[in-house]
Amino acid sequence: DNLLKYLKSKGYLEDDILKTGLIIKTEKTNRYYDRFRNRIIFPIFDIKKKIIGFGGRVLDDSLPKYLNSPESMVFSKGNNLFGIHIAKETVKDKSFFLAEGYMDVIKMHSYGYKTAVASLGTALTDNQVKLMKRYSNNFYVVYDADEDGQKASLKAMNMLKQNNLNGKVVIMSDA
Repeated sequence: DNLLKYLKSKGYLEDDILKTGLIIKTEKTNRYYDRFRNRIIFPIFDIKKKIIGFGGRVLDDSLPKYLNSPESMVFSKGNNLFGIHIAKETVKDKSFFLAEGYMDVIKMHSYGYKTAVASLGTALTDNQVKLMKRYSNNFYVVYDADEDGQKASLKAMNMLKQNNLNGKVVIMSDA
């Protein structure tokens, strides 16, 4: 509950922190704890470069591997993409790289692939495709090469095709 304690020391009320999704209230004890405990926390920006939520990745092998802020009036994971606030600025006349997670996007950006984005969950949504379609018609799907990644790649390619977009799958061995 370190984040809870810190925010309370800054004058925030528990009920207000709860509404942001940063903490969770237990049913049994009516106590609060940090939603993103033992995780690296990533801010999620909208296309206007405003923080609308957070994502967290575990530091160990616990599950779920990724955790997002809960759905709210401000944050809807099916309508947003991680990294879109950067990618939309640089994608003109280029292609989006659609990756699986936050770390994939960050790594790709660090190597100069500034048009990389990731869906905020296990599946790409039609609204996410329409959001990217505003900025480009060309896509590279760079999901993991495991069975789940292959299935997700096929689904993403079908969604791109249904929206009359150009898509290619990047296959990386040992990835």
